[in-house]
Amino acid sequence: MLAALIEACRPHHKTQHHDLRRTIEAIIWRCQNGAKWRSLPAEYSP
Repeated sequence: MLAALIEACRPHHKTQHHDLRRTIEAIIWRCQNGAKWRSLPAEYSP
């Protein structure tokens, strides 16, 4: 459901996400924990 909304507002010159779900989960994790991006667990990839 979010994929269509994200694609509608993403700049067209950006590369495609290979795993959009993992990216969304990483954003949610960061917001819930108040951590810096470099503190993300390895399971979310760079």
